[in-house]
Amino acid sequence: MNTRYLWPLILLATVTQLHADSIWIEGEDATQSEVTRHGWYDSVKKDTLSGNQWLSHFDAGKPGTATFDFEIAEADSYNFWIRANPLRASLSYQLDDADAWSSIDLNRGQRGKINIASDNKPDLRYICWVKVGSIQLSAGRHR
Repeated sequence: MNTRYLWPLILLATVTQLHADSIWIEGEDATQSEVTRHGWYDSVKKDTLSGNQWLSHFDAGKPGTATFDFEIAEADSYNFWIRANPLRASLSYQLDDADAWSSIDLNRGQRGKINIASDNKPDLRYICWVKVGSIQLSAGRHR
């Protein structure tokens, strides 16, 4: 799965199966990423993040990208959730060899929105969970 996004963004992605198993993908564990870090924007409460890290991009002049390789044991329909910054950000994904990018509506169905700014200022440093939707995945490797 390739993920393309513009500033500002944190990315922690999870794909959850409708029935039993879950596939958890940490944003900072990207197979490959091209992002621009920013000192102020990276000043966050990392203890509120799984793994105490995050993948961030803060650059209005160019999009950031991250690629994630993952394995699916059983073909099924999966719920796709992402934990990202919904403020002044855009996010889209491309699964495997899809021709087009799919936009993610970061304002739809937000859950657990929190301020993660280390100084508690009410600025752009927020994250929340957003349900992207249901996706059908075959068994095997995906990107």
